[in-house]
Amino acid sequence: MHHSMIIAAISLLLTPALTANDTQHEDDRWICHTIDGDPQDHGPGGVTVRDFNADGRPDLLVPFEQGGYSRIYWHPGHKLVTDESQWTYIQFPHGGEDAGAGDLDDDGNIDIVLNGGIVYFNPGAALAATASEWQLMTLFKKEARVPIVLDMNDDDRNELLVAGSVLYYCPSADKRRAENWQPVMLGHTTWAMNAIPHDMDRDGDVDIVVADRNGAGTVWFEHPGCDPLREWNRHVVDDCKQLSFMKVADVDRDGRDDLITTTKRNSAGGTQPYVELFRRTNDRGFPTFDHIRIQPPSGDFPKGVNVADYDQDGKNEIFVLPKGTGEWLGEYSDNAADERDWNDHSRPLEINGWQSRKKMNDVVHLDMDNDGDLDVTTTEENSGWGVIWFENPRAGRSNPEGESQPAGRFDDGVMVAVFDGKTLNGWHAVPKNSDSDWEVRDGSIVGRGSADRLAYLVWNDQRLTDFELHLRYRLTGEGNTGVEIRCRPDQSGKRPFEGYHADLGHVGIGPHILGAWDFHFAKRTEYPCPQGTQLIIAPDGSFESNQIDHPLTLTDVRKNGWNDVHIIARGTHFQFYINGKLASAFTDDAKHGRLDDGAIALQIHDRGMKVEFKDLRMKRLMPR
Repeated sequence: MHHSMIIAAISLLLTPALTANDTQHEDDRWICHTIDGDPQDHGPGGVTVRDFNADGRPDLLVPFEQGGYSRIYWHPGHKLVTDESQWTYIQFPHGGEDAGAGDLDDDGNIDIVLNGGIVYFNPGAALAATASEWQLMTLFKKEARVPIVLDMNDDDRNELLVAGSVLYYCPSADKRRAENWQPVMLGHTTWAMNAIPHDMDRDGDVDIVVADRNGAGTVWFEHPGCDPLREWNRHVVDDCKQLSFMKVADVDRDGRDDLITTTKRNSAGGTQPYVELFRRTNDRGFPTFDHIRIQPPSGDFPKGVNVADYDQDGKNEIFVLPKGTGEWLGEYSDNAADERDWNDHSRPLEINGWQSRKKMNDVVHLDMDNDGDLDVTTTEENSGWGVIWFENPRAGRSNPEGESQPAGRFDDGVMVAVFDGKTLNGWHAVPKNSDSDWEVRDGSIVGRGSADRLAYLVWNDQRLTDFELHLRYRLTGEGNTGVEIRCRPDQSGKRPFEGYHADLGHVGIGPHILGAWDFHFAKRTEYPCPQGTQLIIAPDGSFESNQIDHPLTLTDVRKNGWNDVHIIARGTHFQFYINGKLASAFTDDAKHGRLDDGAIALQIHDRGMKVEFKDLRMKRLMPR
């Protein structure tokens, strides 16, 4: 029996004590599963989740600091993830405290970047399982934490950010030659725990948010605009230097992205640990925040942190991993702006083995077992647990369909197919009795309107946020169709879904349908965004519109032929292209009613119509 399995077996008998103001929740009974134990304390230093072998499953990249090596663990399939023996790995002879991943050489494969300037280029799906096939590039030789692969300039080429403050710009050629990557200093950091690309001032470019431990505290570097090569302005959000990990997320779902940090502050009695929530209070420009401190209901110094609706109650929670023992959820009841509400309702979790875990890492969430909820994976460095994941008990609430892992949940920055050309795996029909309206024929999804109703084919991922979607469609004859974006079930019953709708129709149907954006909402205005329009919706719901220069015209659309569609949803901005020309675009900054995530769905609108879709591909974008 593995060392870690022995620990797990013993620890199943142990459960954390609840504090006086807590009651036992069904939601608390998470289970810790071992992926790979660490009996020799080689020090796994965090998890990076990507699909490295293009099999549609989330693999795990883990560097080992004391061991001096790194491993990619191959996801064994959603029905086998609880069996430690089913996880296999490849190993690289370089380690460190952090790792990152992304497509550095623009070949469509996910490469890995290790602390210290070590890059391994992915040889492609067929060879990915052989470590010796990965090509090594030593970019530099020094400590440089939290490597981040990102497209800084919207030029479809990735840059590399290290240490939260040094940006290596992508060369135009020979990307596997280290001397061609040129570093630019954004500013100074001491010890970056996190570096998060995010548009803090909402001016359309990418700023960098950094948790600078033992340095300036929680800071962000402001993108200088047209000249990114000069030094960026550094802004301090909070100067507490005793901090660990951080996340950027819309905690209270008010349309503003907040900051969440784990800290300890000096007090009269020594130091006091907190999870600190910086709630954004303005919509644009230099960000302002309310400051809320949440005291741990269990465990010691809070370390890892992340934000999501883990219990699927319609509100976000903060998942917290203390340095050792006592995992917990930061939670509020009614008012996310009320510090007392958070402190009254945050609660410990019941996760086996909590007493024996000594040094946890950051929180990475994903649907590990594809049961429709978000699980958590992390590493533990000092007591033998190694690489582990926590199984969320709220199974089957949002994605009960099939075995297919939803695209985009874990695969940042890489274009992946969301239709295999042979089956409708990963898709389901709404309403259910419209199954017969959809079929696969000759490598295409074919939809036929059999009744006077709206029928949809929905991709199983219900939580898509920022992404690009590419597809081709052909509409023979007349009819009306389109693509729902960030859609959710319409509770009013007016239609199956509410959400944003990229409208497609036969040539001649008019600019208010073909190439237009529709707003399918039960309680919102139907904003006018016809073909050729740029629409801006203000925070108060008012709007203005302008004409696009050189937009799509009906002559650009191939009647009865195949047409290319490109849809971009990035934050509050949406663009809709047909055959390479912008058809319409809008920005939805409304405080009430807008959707920040949801599903995509193909639509049939009319009885007797026929529409075909093929070459459906998606790339999840880095949130800003």
